[in-house]
Amino acid sequence: MKKKKSANRIQLLSPENYIRQKSRTLPLYKCLINDNWEEEKIGNIFIIREHVTDNITFCSYLVDLSCLGVKDTVFRFNISLREFEDIMHKLDDDVSFIEISYELAHNIIFSALEFAAEYGFKPHKDFTSITSHFLEEDNESIPLIKVECGDEDGKPLYINSGHETPAQEQKIVAQLRKTAGEGNFDYIINDDELDDDELEELEQKTLELAKWGIDKQKKIFVELLHKTEHKKKLTDEEEQVFFILTDLLTFEITSIKELHTQINALEKKFEHEIVENNEIPNSLFAGIQNMDGKKLEDMFLKIFEETYDDKNPQKRIEEFRAEIGDAPIITFFEVNYLLYKNKRNFNKKMEEAYQKFPNYFLIQWYHRVHLHEKKEDWKDCEKIFTEQKLPITRYEAELFFSYYFVRFVSDASSNDFPAILALEFYLKELDIISQDVWHRLYPFLLDYKIHIIKEHFEL
Repeated sequence: MKKKKSANRIQLLSPENYIRQKSRTLPLYKCLINDNWEEEKIGNIFIIREHVTDNITFCSYLVDLSCLGVKDTVFRFNISLREFEDIMHKLDDDVSFIEISYELAHNIIFSALEFAAEYGFKPHKDFTSITSHFLEEDNESIPLIKVECGDEDGKPLYINSGHETPAQEQKIVAQLRKTAGEGNFDYIINDDELDDDELEELEQKTLELAKWGIDKQKKIFVELLHKTEHKKKLTDEEEQVFFILTDLLTFEITSIKELHTQINALEKKFEHEIVENNEIPNSLFAGIQNMDGKKLEDMFLKIFEETYDDKNPQKRIEEFRAEIGDAPIITFFEVNYLLYKNKRNFNKKMEEAYQKFPNYFLIQWYHRVHLHEKKEDWKDCEKIFTEQKLPITRYEAELFFSYYFVRFVSDASSNDFPAILALEFYLKELDIISQDVWHRLYPFLLDYKIHIIKEHFEL
């Protein structure tokens, strides 16, 4: 006879759900912020609550008071004070933290949120879904403390200190042009590839072209486009102008609201966890246990590089197999080598690999992409990514998204334009595609943007 389940059985909450449902019942322990937050207009705020066990849970909020609001947020659940101290020690040595009241921390966060919202900027997605619930309700029970936002005149000032990609910069500046209006905001960008003089030149050039007006922008764009279409080489300056105008005209076409909608849709579609290659367990090293992730990654990278150069890599592959066992990654190496070095034998080996490891992400992916792909159903490959059980590594994600991006752009119509731009911003934000790969992908995107600009403006 089956035992009746107890009605009083405790249901354990995940850390995320605990923060959403229970964290406000924990007493506040302390609140910390970088001591130069007023000068820099960037606050790195830690709000800490205490458990009865003397452990703590904290949420941190990276707050931009000049423009973007809550740019980032993370949490750690039920850790010791010693662990928290270790985390703080690992932060930038040049930053000192001071203790502040919860009321001040609350007002800094919500003042930044309200200021950013005026210009259409949303907080980090984890703030909305998780860490906002760690804060007290924003009502009259919290004393109002005035917190200055924006520049000295109260206007938005966007400063990229290295957190945003060039594509994200363009998106932010374009949104400010639409919501604040030209002349009602300022921005300073950071580009490690440019020295100060080059950076200033690029900023001035972008501002200059933005002030031209749409008719002049279209006219110069068409003149430069005709040169490229007639195989005439553009000067460095002309090329710079052409790329800037392409982006400016792109944002004239695109609704920021629609762009946000498309980005949110991508975040929901591809919400699968992406991890570093050495974070075990993951889909890259599925089936391998009791081995240090860093050592495994080093072995992987070494043999991956050598199989491209080695005329007969089987010996090295077998050495790897002897080290880790007959894991799916070994079979992938064999298939991957044939794909680039011996295409004639690839199909047979690919089928054998799929029969042996039908649930392994890379084998599934290669089987579909390189063997049985059909033009009309390539989007079904999304399922291979989203239905993966283990976290997917950055290496695998780059393989998937670089292919997905090219096929999406290649098959796109004018109606897909917001979705294409959203995918570009989404991938840049994920930062999983290397610059070398982006350089190979960008020509597909540039051709598509030019096509849409010509079609939209009837050029």
